[in-house]
Amino acid sequence: MRERTIYTKDLTVSDDCIPTKNALNEFLKADIKLNHDYGFLSSKTLWTDNTLCTMNIQRRTLTKNVSDFSSELIPVTLASFVSLFVPVSVIKKVGLPIKEFFIWTDDWEYTRRISSKYECYVVTNSIVVHKTKTNVGANIATDVPERIERYRYLYRNDFFFYRKEGLKGYGYEFLRLNDHMIRVLFKAKNNKRKRLKMIFKGTIEGLRFNPSIEYIK
Repeated sequence: MRERTIYTKDLTVSDDCIPTKNALNEFLKADIKLNHDYGFLSSKTLWTDNTLCTMNIQRRTLTKNVSDFSSELIPVTLASFVSLFVPVSVIKKVGLPIKEFFIWTDDWEYTRRISSKYECYVVTNSIVVHKTKTNVGANIATDVPERIERYRYLYRNDFFFYRKEGLKGYGYEFLRLNDHMIRVLFKAKNNKRKRLKMIFKGTIEGLRFNPSIEYIK
């Protein structure tokens, strides 16, 4: 993750993310329009074919993706680190991303931590292109065998994330885990036992996973 400090804001941009010419300027314009009063701003993220990048679609709520990007500013709850604009004052208030997270969910946990205290937005005129190999999200049922073991961290981190949301989070995670196991049983072409093992192993670890949050002065 590449980072730059702009004035009193922190801008994070993934190393395979290409900002368009006006991406940063649109953040600065939104910052003024909102009177500097927000938790984070997030870009509209496209894939290389100019369609929305699936893995970076923000969520309005804990479970519902943004589906309409026609408004200039869209209130959101969750966003990725691919292109995120955060006031330093907010970072000092909520702390840093959890360093023990690995690969997945660190961005959702962090943006949820912010949106639980502040209004947050997608700035749809701030556009970036995320040059991933494919335009699909993480899928343990179809991913290559070499990547199966790292999904342990996805399920550990996700369970930690959703259990912090209380009964609603537990309910959503229960449905989600069942859906993923069904996907493995019916769509995985190999290593079904290993894939299921990672789901169970990560989830069990998520029950007792309790990392601390670091703060800056």
